Amino acid sequence: MARTRGMIIDNSATVGAIYTAISKTSEASANNTITSGILKQAAIEIKPVGMPVSVVTSTNAWKASSNISILSVSAELRGKLSSDIAYPTGKSLIVSLRKKSSANVTTSLGTVTLPINGTGNTVTTNYSVNVNDNVFVDVTQVGTTRTGLGLIVYLRYV
Repeated sequence: MARTRGMIIDNSATVGAIYTAISKTSEASANNTITSGILKQAAIEIKPVGMPVSVVTSTNAWKASSNISILSVSAELRGKLSSDIAYPTGKSLIVSLRKKSSANVTTSLGTVTLPINGTGNTVTTNYSVNVNDNVFVDVTQVGTTRTGLGLIVYLRYV
């Protein structure tokens, strides 16, 4: 499985162009170019390296410090070594995102699915999050034969 890079900066053809959600340089195009703003990333650790992933409704949130657009969401299983990564078997691992506004309104943002025998997945998004909104990451399904180990979720935004 090709790994999706967080970003590639191309200083040769288009000075300062930043491309996201691509797995190889040839996929860089106007469709995945950030033309303004600076790409930022938030990492939300759901389970530490080597710990089994479980179904959980998160009570801890990541809070937006300004109005942002989330461009992609990645979920990855991690091990100390690549041979330590235990992917889900029996069922896919599903991570759901939701935001809660300062007015206490909860909105579902979408899901990221790690397929059976998969160690990661990235979903291109266009989620708007306002200043002081809270973003929660819930695990709604884990593998049945093997749950998966060490889950981290990355939000890439401008």
